[in-house]
Amino acid sequence: MHTALQIASKYMPVLSEVLRRSHPLRKLKDIIILHVNHCLDDVFILDQLFNTLFMQSIFVVVPYKMITVPSNYPGTVYYANVGENGFELLCSGQVIAKRVQTFGEAIEGLVYRALRDAIIPALAGRKKLLLIEDGGYHYRSLFQCFNEGFLLPEDVIGVVEQTMSGAIRCVEAIRKRGIPYPALTIARSDAKMRYEAFFIGRRVVEELAYLLYRYDEFLALRRVLVIGYGIIGRNVALSLGGMACRVTVLDTNREVSAVAQADGYEVLPRDLTGFFDTEVVVIGATGESSFTLSMLAAFAHAPSKRIFLVSASSRRREFKEIIQFFEGGGEKYASFLERDARLVDIHHISVESDPSGLTYRFKCGNSKKAVILIARGFPVNFFRGDGFSLTMSMIDPVNAELALLANYTAVSASVLQKNCLHVLGSSPLPGLPVNEEEILSLWMEQKGITQPLGNTQEWYGFPVHPVERYLRLRCLDDPRIVPQTS
Repeated sequence: MHTALQIASKYMPVLSEVLRRSHPLRKLKDIIILHVNHCLDDVFILDQLFNTLFMQSIFVVVPYKMITVPSNYPGTVYYANVGENGFELLCSGQVIAKRVQTFGEAIEGLVYRALRDAIIPALAGRKKLLLIEDGGYHYRSLFQCFNEGFLLPEDVIGVVEQTMSGAIRCVEAIRKRGIPYPALTIARSDAKMRYEAFFIGRRVVEELAYLLYRYDEFLALRRVLVIGYGIIGRNVALSLGGMACRVTVLDTNREVSAVAQADGYEVLPRDLTGFFDTEVVVIGATGESSFTLSMLAAFAHAPSKRIFLVSASSRRREFKEIIQFFEGGGEKYASFLERDARLVDIHHISVESDPSGLTYRFKCGNSKKAVILIARGFPVNFFRGDGFSLTMSMIDPVNAELALLANYTAVSASVLQKNCLHVLGSSPLPGLPVNEEEILSLWMEQKGITQPLGNTQEWYGFPVHPVERYLRLRCLDDPRIVPQTS
């Protein structure tokens, strides 16, 4: 047995078994993988598997934090060193760009260089490209290669997306320009919405508690505002219950807000005037810009001296407006003042950096204030260099689904509709060799867990969101883009 398969069998046995059932007996030597994912132990194992099962895998690491690529890693890895003044781009230890300013420039630059320098030369001789993504970062760089003539649309057989961020970006790309290949996603599978969300909610709370300890602070007994009560937000709120926190929820959707109220939480309107009378920990779980400038203005004019901002979603989006306000300067700062007149009272802004995040200090009138941006606004469970998001045994079924769809796309791309996003759990995927319940049953058997199937509130012991159907199809409800099972 190949070393990568042996390692997978030891640490992620469900993934190993799903590969045994779903991968064709022959190695898919005509397919090259562009693998965009996080710097985590399980992902390096997954990438080694792709290098074993396909012709080659080129790994692009999402630059959320400083990373250390294993010195003996046999694959090709594109990544970035993250510093105070931007990002240094590297390929397997060699610098390819000394400095780019923003996260977006860094990830798109890494993807573009991986395509241009590693993948396009390897596609000679009728090879094909399959993209496997966590975040939907490839679209702009791939189309740049199309436009420059380095790559032909028919060279790409498809993309498999892992997260809702990636699924949304895929839908945006389809609407904007169309994509000449099929896209598949596990983002709204039962395993992602029920199983993984359960563990992520707990890991967000655990990592937040740890990072607050670094500030000589704590999470237990705090007042916490959870913005977004969807799949992740609800699990975060349920996890906070074990720390005796006083949880308040804000969600713009009435139906979702009603669920939070039924779960026993105070639900706030969008206007937070009068809310910041004491210190608050704000956890953003919307996947979009959740803590707005009007909320910042409400805090600036309130009695509380500090707030903590924490992201529970998979991109640095939750506090985008706040970061731009404090760090943007110039014309952008002036435009923010036009949006909320109360912001003009904020002055003497300074930015402090520390290993756990950023602190924005300022004055409002004569009052000294601080906004502490935990993990610099990046997903808190991905931030620590010596930390982890989920353990290998937790993420095993999710990686199994990702590999399952990668194999399925490789052998079935010709029957899948192009310029569409096929959603595991909602779209027809004829001939899929393993289903979700089989994957979870394998995991439970491996862990010695016995749970009944449950009811509408539970799925083998994992919470089911009461408005799951709405959340599953939110942003993915256009049947022209997302084929639906009848």
